[in-house]
Amino acid sequence: MNDSESRGEPRDDYSYEGIGQPSTADASDRPRPRFPTVPSPSRTRRFMAWLGSWRRMWKLPNLDKDAWVREAEQWVNDYTPMNKPELYSVALKYAEQRYEQATQAYESMDKKADDLMRTAGTLSAVLVTLAKLFEMTRPITIVPAVICLVASVILAARVRWPMDFRTPMDTQNLMLVVDNPNVTDKHVVEAVAAASYHAATVGLLVLIRWKATLLERSAGMFCVGLVLLALIPIFGR
Repeated sequence: MNDSESRGEPRDDYSYEGIGQPSTADASDRPRPRFPTVPSPSRTRRFMAWLGSWRRMWKLPNLDKDAWVREAEQWVNDYTPMNKPELYSVALKYAEQRYEQATQAYESMDKKADDLMRTAGTLSAVLVTLAKLFEMTRPITIVPAVICLVASVILAARVRWPMDFRTPMDTQNLMLVVDNPNVTDKHVVEAVAAASYHAATVGLLVLIRWKATLLERSAGMFCVGLVLLALIPIFGR
């Protein structure tokens, strides 16, 4: 140790050569980070996962156990309005519009399901009738086409299945809020109503997402049936 080091003085004999310059070492000599390798799922596992998605899709959504709905309802229960009387009327109007949009989307899903059922069912009946009329003896594409169209009808009918859904706060509970002696401002009632609309909208969105998944599968089966239907003049006789 020299005198400057013993006295705690900074050293000026360090070599800064090569700092900031590109390394000349071979890239193969550098240590490489090791990452855990995740094996890709086999075809059997992918097929089983695909079948599992159909089973989960077929099951009706349970809003009482849905995490998104439970989180929204818990937020409504814990919500406390702030002293902003001029703003909650805007929030209530927006919440009403959101719920109305969700209701329209919910109804449009049912309308699309009705259209799919009507079209696929008609095509299936016409296809079976033509097969008997023209005595098509090679059902290489007729039977799969009918199966796909019937599956499309079944999936679309599942969309129309009756389900429980959330609605905003009923009139009785809203009147209890109004009659509460601690509630003296209009904006508090508006805030509670807006929060109620939010929980109902979330419940509708969960059902819309489920219906959209079913409609997607139903439309896919319908398209496959149309392709097989187009191949009947080639392979059907």
